[in-house]
Amino acid sequence: MSFLVAAYLLLWVILFGYLIRLGQRQRELGRQLEALERALQAEQAHQREA
Repeated sequence: MSFLVAAYLLLWVILFGYLIRLGQRQRELGRQLEALERALQAEQAHQREA
């Protein structure tokens, strides 16, 4: 019975770790997307000036 409890505990720990990592990756992708959008806007503004 203790093996079953340990297995469920391990499963929950892995699941929460995965969800935390997924959230971190999503935030990082959001930051990268914002940087790309700013770079694109700057490039478009530069092309309009030329």
